[in-house]
Amino acid sequence: MSDKMKAKVSLLLSAMGMMTFLAPAAVIAAMVQEFPDTSVSLIQMIISIPSLISIPLGLVAARLAKRFLKKTLIIFGTCCYLVGGILPYFFHFNAQVILACSCIIGVGMGIAMTALTALICEFFEGAERGGMLGLYAAFISIGGTVSSLLGGRLGASVWYHAFLAYLILIPIIILECILLPKGHLDQEEESGQIKQSRRMSKQVWMIALTGFVFYVCINVFNNNAAVLVAERSLGGAVESSYITTCYTIAGLVTGFFVGKIVVKLKRKTIAAAYALGAAGLLIGFLGNSVVLICMGAFITGVGFCMFASTANFHVSEMSTPSTLTFSLAFLSAIINLGQAFSPVVVNLASSMIGPDAGSRFIMAGIGSIVIAVLALLFVKNKSSQEEIRAAAVQEGN
Repeated sequence: MSDKMKAKVSLLLSAMGMMTFLAPAAVIAAMVQEFPDTSVSLIQMIISIPSLISIPLGLVAARLAKRFLKKTLIIFGTCCYLVGGILPYFFHFNAQVILACSCIIGVGMGIAMTALTALICEFFEGAERGGMLGLYAAFISIGGTVSSLLGGRLGASVWYHAFLAYLILIPIIILECILLPKGHLDQEEESGQIKQSRRMSKQVWMIALTGFVFYVCINVFNNNAAVLVAERSLGGAVESSYITTCYTIAGLVTGFFVGKIVVKLKRKTIAAAYALGAAGLLIGFLGNSVVLICMGAFITGVGFCMFASTANFHVSEMSTPSTLTFSLAFLSAIINLGQAFSPVVVNLASSMIGPDAGSRFIMAGIGSIVIAVLALLFVKNKSSQEEIRAAAVQEGN
C-alpha cells in the first residue's frame, strides 16, 4: 500500500470516528425517564455540548499544531472520544457525570477535527485536495449514521449499553497509530495568534461570515422538520425520520462527487451551495406532503455538504503555511457558532412573520439567498497562488 493510500484510508477512518458522539442520541428519551429529577435540557446537552466545547478547542488546536505533530493531535483527540464515550457505561447512575464525559468528547472533537482537516490540506493539493475533503465530509456522514444505528441497537434493551458503541474507536486508534502521516509543525509567529488572524485573506473572512449565516439558516431543517410535519398533520416521528434521513443521504452522496463540482465551479461553488440551501428551505416551506419536504431536505443536504467540503478547500488554498491551521480552525469556530445559535437567531427573526415552523423556513430561505448573492459578488476566483504570494509578502513586512 502506497503512502498516499495509507493516508487516505487512515484519514477517512478517523473522519468516521468524529461523529461517534451521536451514539447515545437514540437513548435520550430513556435517559429522561431514568433521571426524572434532571431537566430535559441538561440531558439533551449530552449530545449538543461536544459541538459547543469544540469551538474554543479548535482554536487551541491551531496553537498546539505549532508544538505537536498533527498525527499526535488526531490520536489524542480520538482517545478523548473513547474515554469520554466509554466512561458513562460504568458511571451511568449520574446524569452530571455523563455530561462531564461529553465535555471530554468535545475536547477531542475540537482538537482532532481541526488537525484532521489541516492534515488533509497539508498532504493533498489542488483538485485532489478538493476531492479528499469531499470524501472527508461523506465519511463523517457515514460515521454519524453508523454510530446512531449502533447506539440505538445496543441501547434497545439497556439504555447505557449504547455507550459501548464507542468501542469501534479502538481499531480506528490503532490504524491511526500505524497509517496516519505525521504532518509538519506549523510555523511559529512572533506576535502570536492575534497578528496571525489579521493576516488571513479577506476572502477567508467573507467565507467564514457568510458561512455563519448559512449554518444559522441550514439548521432550520434539523431543528424544525418534526415541528413542520406535526403542524401540517403530515405524520409523526417516523415521517420526520424520513426527512432527516434524506438530509443525511444527500450529504453522503454529494461527498463522493464534490471534487468534480469544485473543478467546474471553482469558488462559485460557495454561492451555489448557499443557493441550493435556499431552494431546499423554500421547498420545505411550500411542502404540503412528506415527499415534497423530503425533496427539500435532500437539496438542502446537498448544499450543506458542498459548503462543508469546498469552504475548507478554498480557505486552505487562500492560506499560507503559517496561517493554514488557524484559518481552518477559525472557519470551523465561526460556522459552529452559527449552528449553536441557529434556534435563537431564526426564532427571533421569524417572529416578525409568524410563530409557526413555516415562517422559520421562509426566513432561513431568504437569508440563504442574500448570502448566495454576497458570495457570488465577493468570493472571487482569484488565483490561489497569487493570494499566497501576496500574503507571504505581508508576512515579510
